[in-house]
Amino acid sequence: MHTYLFGYELPDTLLLLTETTLVFVGSKKKCEFLRPAVGSTKKIDIEIIVWNKKDGVESVINEIADYLPAETNTVGVLKKEYDSHTSKLVVAIKKTIGGREIVDVSHGLSLCLGVKAPEEAELLQKSAVLTNKVLKHFFIPRLENIIDEEISITHENLAQEVEAVIEQPEKINLKVPQADVESCYFPILQSGGSYDLKVSAQSSDQVLKHDIIIASLGARYKMYCSNVARTFLIDPPKHVNAAYDLLLRMQEAVMKEMIPGRPLKSVRTAAAKFLKGEGREDLIACLPKSLGFAVGIDFKDSALQLNSKNSAPFRNGMIFYLGLGLQNIPHAGSDKTYALMIGDTVSISIDKANLLTKHAKELTNVTYIISKDEESDAGSDSSDDDVGGGKNDKSKSSKSSNGDGDALMARDLDKSSKRSSARTAEVNAGALNAAADREKKQIQIMKRRNEERLRELARSKATEEDEENEAEELSTYRKTSAYPEGAMGHVVKVDMTNEAILLPINGMPTPFHISTIKSVVLPDPDNRATYLRINFYGAGQAVPKDA
Repeated sequence: MHTYLFGYELPDTLLLLTETTLVFVGSKKKCEFLRPAVGSTKKIDIEIIVWNKKDGVESVINEIADYLPAETNTVGVLKKEYDSHTSKLVVAIKKTIGGREIVDVSHGLSLCLGVKAPEEAELLQKSAVLTNKVLKHFFIPRLENIIDEEISITHENLAQEVEAVIEQPEKINLKVPQADVESCYFPILQSGGSYDLKVSAQSSDQVLKHDIIIASLGARYKMYCSNVARTFLIDPPKHVNAAYDLLLRMQEAVMKEMIPGRPLKSVRTAAAKFLKGEGREDLIACLPKSLGFAVGIDFKDSALQLNSKNSAPFRNGMIFYLGLGLQNIPHAGSDKTYALMIGDTVSISIDKANLLTKHAKELTNVTYIISKDEESDAGSDSSDDDVGGGKNDKSKSSKSSNGDGDALMARDLDKSSKRSSARTAEVNAGALNAAADREKKQIQIMKRRNEERLRELARSKATEEDEENEAEELSTYRKTSAYPEGAMGHVVKVDMTNEAILLPINGMPTPFHISTIKSVVLPDPDNRATYLRINFYGAGQAVPKDA
């Protein structure tokens, strides 16, 4: 309440609100802080009572009592704070109003403050943008690097890195005053089969596993909070992909219930109804008790939770964190369990709910394939649905969303031709068609990601301040086996991870560090061919500092 009204927490103070007056009781210094507000509005009278602790509470109590309407026998309090405070002033107030009925107004205040003013909504939107950018520009590239390089890091250490970026956004080239931002909570990272979908969960000191990774992080901008959660799938079996797709569609279904007038409990009801309609009643028990809560100055408003009992209505201007998850889902053919989660900050408008954290969460955006070996002869028909399938198929790492689609398809076709003749042509053709569809989507996604990363790299180079740096030896690959998949003698390949471009020269892929490139030009095509001209810096030529 203090933060909402004054922008600061003011301890050892008392507020009394009547229909016409706001009475503030506090020390001389705190009263001087609020004195400019006296007479600033005609909507309500603001009165200030200076309390000197050395003088006791009797005189102050008498002044406060004068403002209590004699005709009312009811006094509203914030029950939790009212019961927990034991200062002399509060004890004296309790005696003064002891003959009146005490009513907890916390829920009513939550409903009132739940509807955000336009300036609050703007701050919450900026907070959501900050959260989204930390996820997009730091966490995901960092996670991809950890997967690619097989780096061993604990959940706790990675969470510390994420928190540092939230509190120092200049690390991802965001020009946001550091004093205006902080982390809402210590980021939550989980993997390895042990998951807790509550916002009170903790990042453990266990090493991050390359299986199902759930990440949750939230930024506070100028005191207003937002949150996002994503699940990343490494070599997922088919039944995990199916469950994740189900969760995506569930989010779409429940957001249709988040319109003004509907009760908050309708969200969980809609989630259970959706699962039942999809023939997955077994997953209803996997839903958390609460699917979210209202956000604002407080990260979590306990009075406005999206559980099965809350009858408070959605109202235009409210903003929620919608955290949909499925926990303790049994793995097919195993007694092990796993969890999935998608969380977004959502604003309520007149006729629909709008996502404020818009980072992509489609299956192709969160899935990474790092095992490409042939299936074992024994039980090969069921390995896609077996929990341990990934453990039996270890091979050279490659990201499904970042590989060259044509090369992957060619390799898969070659392997398919060598597999056991026991597999029928119909099954083989169906698998190839499904793989082709997946690869086509991955090629499109990779093109978009490469274009986006090139633009980001260009922007970061353009905005870097000139610094005096010692010249370092450029290095791309130590050996040809380190080339990325898809590097061929007739293809121009951009490797963002190693900051290199591989050009086809004499039928061989030849790498060049991007800092050696001066410019890239696409001249107008003639009647015979289209040309791509790449200009390089030559020996003895001056190279700018930002190259």
